[in-house]
Amino acid sequence: MVTCEILSQTLIPNTVMRKMLVDGVHKGYSIQPISGYVLHDNTMDIDIIDEATYEVVGRKFGYSPSSVDVTCGLNYDFSTRTVTGENGNTYTAYGDREFFAVLESTAPADQIFGGGDDHEVMKAEIV
Repeated sequence: MVTCEILSQTLIPNTVMRKMLVDGVHKGYSIQPISGYVLHDNTMDIDIIDEATYEVVGRKFGYSPSSVDVTCGLNYDFSTRTVTGENGNTYTAYGDREFFAVLESTAPADQIFGGGDDHEVMKAEIV
């Protein structure tokens, strides 16, 4: 059985983090931006392709809304790094997947993925 426990201190500002337990054993983390925020995860980033050369010339950040949880393993390294977005803003990001949360109103709507009513979302039991 999978259960989750909310962490009293989130590691990523403007998120709720949960410790995921499988049969009582800590296996990973669930991360969800708080209402009004979106979570960057570089696995959702989009390459910008030069149409003439088909070379990657940049990246657009991808975000998940507050209705979606992302997960990472128990051994995920939450070390900070600074990343620069396509608009030139810098962010303190956490780990290799570069997690950070920003106000939803500041993220381009076409770069926010998931959370619609046209898919099934599995939720773990919250303890």
